[in-house]
Amino acid sequence: MTGTDTTILRISDYHASVTTLGPGKRVGIWVQGCPLRCPECVAPETLPMSGGSIVTVNELADRVMSVTDVEGVTISGGEPFAQAAAVGTLLEILSRERPSWTTVIYSGFTIEWLRRRGDRFQAELLKYCDLLIDGPYRKSLHAPLKWRASSNQRLHYLSGRIGAESDDGSAGLQFEVSGTSSLRWIGVPPVPSFRPGFESALANQGFMAVADGETKNE
Repeated sequence: MTGTDTTILRISDYHASVTTLGPGKRVGIWVQGCPLRCPECVAPETLPMSGGSIVTVNELADRVMSVTDVEGVTISGGEPFAQAAAVGTLLEILSRERPSWTTVIYSGFTIEWLRRRGDRFQAELLKYCDLLIDGPYRKSLHAPLKWRASSNQRLHYLSGRIGAESDDGSAGLQFEVSGTSSLRWIGVPPVPSFRPGFESALANQGFMAVADGETKNE
C-alpha cells in the first residue's frame, strides 16, 4: 500500500459520532501513518506507517454511509495527505452518495506546501475538502482555539459550504466510558501536555485512557 493506492486505506480508528472535531456531529476517521514528527504529538500511536488496520475504500465508505444523523465526516490521523489517493477516492464516493455532507480534514502540512509541492493526488484531495485545518502543532504556541491546538494552525474554508464561527474558543473534549476500566476522549486538548497528565491521573485510579485527539506536526 502506498500514497498512490486508491483502493486501500490504513486506519487507526473510527467513530460514528464526533462533536469536537468540526461543526456539528460528524463521523471521525483517523488514518494510520504520518511522515512528519512533532514533539508531544497527542496521538503517537498513529505515527507508524505499519500500524493500524487495513480496510478497502468501498468497505469504509459503506460503514460511513450507514450513519444517518451526522453533518459530515472529519479525516484526521496520522496524516491524511500521506494516503491522499485512497482518502480522495473515499471522499469522491461520499460526495456523490451523501452530497449534503461536508468534509473536514486535518493536516500537518500547510496549504501552501500542499498547493506548491503536493502531488496530483494531494491536489485532488483538496478539491473534496470543505474545511482544511492545517499546520504543525507547536507547543510554545499552544492555545485553546476552535478545533486546533496552537496559534499557527489555521482554518481554511475552501468551499463556502462550512461557514466561519464567531466563537474561536476551544470546542472542548468528548468523553466516553468504554467497558468498566477505560475512558475514551476525542478532541483537541485546550492545555499543553494534557495527555500524559490525564493518563497518569487515571492510571492512579485504576483506569485507562484511550485517545482520539488531534495535534499535528511537520
